[in-house]
Amino acid sequence: MCSQFLSIVIPSYNSCQNLKNIIEELLCHNDLQLFEIIVIDGKSEDDSLLILQKYKEHITFLSESDNGIYHAMNKGIHLAKNEWILFLGTDDKLNSDLDLKKLAIRLNSYTRNIIAVCGNIVYDTGEKFISYINKDLFFKNTIHHQSAFYRREELINSGGFSSTFKILGDFDLNQRLFIKKKKINNKVIFINELIAICGSQGVSKKAKWRMRWERLSLIKSFPLYIKHKINTGFLNT
Repeated sequence: MCSQFLSIVIPSYNSCQNLKNIIEELLCHNDLQLFEIIVIDGKSEDDSLLILQKYKEHITFLSESDNGIYHAMNKGIHLAKNEWILFLGTDDKLNSDLDLKKLAIRLNSYTRNIIAVCGNIVYDTGEKFISYINKDLFFKNTIHHQSAFYRREELINSGGFSSTFKILGDFDLNQRLFIKKKKINNKVIFINELIAICGSQGVSKKAKWRMRWERLSLIKSFPLYIKHKINTGFLNT
């Protein structure tokens, strides 16, 4: 029998209805016994705390002021009890058909040098996002946190998310985890599984100028990226 292996961390602020929905959906998952639910609430002013109190027997939660989404995620990392962590927003949904028993066996079989296992997501608009990693990561985020199971130990060792970023903290984290000495490392494994259905109205969709500024600040080794694109013919079409 598989034991609990996963911590699902959910940052939340003034999103009581979505918060209620995601908690109830997770509690109905067929493999509920294999994960814990951790909600980090930013001291919401709506009915979020009432919802958290209602489900307190089934979840772990913290409600206090924070410095944004990624600060909340870092709190979740330190509260997590399991080896692997998945981050979901309140408007996201874990794929109800995802076989967590098989996933647990698979993740537990990997050696400790594997620091992340990534699948795919689909937005509630139907748009798909397939995770991958290559030199594109110098220029854009190719792994969204809703598709990635991160090893908790590595998140702690890396310092977790930077709260400097309000939108692209996962882009920054992925660069720090997977780009070493201007080279892509091979510490991530990709699986052809749909992990989550993601909301299309998150903060990244509402603050596009902020996102563009953060993206520009994160572009690393831009000349190397351009050289790669020229060599692959991308810029010649």
